[in-house]
Amino acid sequence: MINPAEITNSLVSLLRDIPELLEEMNGDADRILPYHDSYPQKVSLALAIYQAPSPSIMVAWQGGGLGSFGGFEAYKHRFSIYLRAAETFADDPPTAYYRLLRLIMKGKPTNGSQPMSNTTVHSSCHPMEVADWSRQTDSEGIDYFEVSVGFTEIGDD
Repeated sequence: MINPAEITNSLVSLLRDIPELLEEMNGDADRILPYHDSYPQKVSLALAIYQAPSPSIMVAWQGGGLGSFGGFEAYKHRFSIYLRAAETFADDPPTAYYRLLRLIMKGKPTNGSQPMSNTTVHSSCHPMEVADWSRQTDSEGIDYFEVSVGFTEIGDD
């Protein structure tokens, strides 16, 4: 089984490598960040989501399990990508979250020619599977979006 931190870091690196997505983060690659559990410093994903700046994208491993792929057992990993859009102004079109969602799925990293939905994020995994995306609300009543993605391991590493 692959260390999920490797997949997290690879996904963050690829997202940072999409020029249009980086532009949505005001050109600051550090606004696309990984969340790694680390006791006792990082023990609350909910707090990390709440504290995420606007705009930002945070990738967190949610868990996994055994599944099947092509008739064989395979390890599957579930991740969430949390989105906080940039501030919009009166004359701005209402596209902030829609654009972020599209770029996560269809944006092309500069080091490749495939959109993210077809890109190999980790050499031991198939390309990401986007399960769904939905609106969530933090403890202050502020909405953000969560994109659920999965990775299926190719072999038994």
